[in-house]
Amino acid sequence: GLLRASIQDDNPVIFLEHKGLYAVKDDVPEDPFVTPLGVADVKRTGSDVTLISYSRTMQLALEVATQLEQRDISVEVIDLRTLQPLDIDTVLRSVEKTRRAVVLHEAVMTGGLGAEVSARITEALFHRLLSPVRRVAAADVPLPANVALEKYVVPNADQVIRAIEETLAVKQQIAR
Repeated sequence: GLLRASIQDDNPVIFLEHKGLYAVKDDVPEDPFVTPLGVADVKRTGSDVTLISYSRTMQLALEVATQLEQRDISVEVIDLRTLQPLDIDTVLRSVEKTRRAVVLHEAVMTGGLGAEVSARITEALFHRLLSPVRRVAAADVPLPANVALEKYVVPNADQVIRAIEETLAVKQQIAR
């Protein structure tokens, strides 16, 4: 859908695929379809916290949301799908509802997309947030070519769960 939209767009488009997604299997409609550029997708609705992601970390976001559901933590998951244009309106609607946000991505923490998304959320909703926006990202080091070493650099489920737990703990501290 996004590739077809990129081809049909009259503007220059840079289309990047994560090599880690090549082995992923999923149902695809038989008929051709177009996924509009610049439109995020709410992959899962929730009420406690918004988890914002894209690309390969989207699978991780959905896995974490499923795990936390077992603990009665309701996670809304937003798939950005495109980074420019960035559908900040969908993100803000979700965060306005949950009043908490965690941004998950595989880029480095410093200067990564999470910083931009976090800044935009904070600028728009500062007085509505129950906790600071958290970011979960890769370590600020070059990504190893060795798959065994990669796991020490890229985000994992424990880091995402910890970030979500920390955003929820702020509410409990304020309530005391």
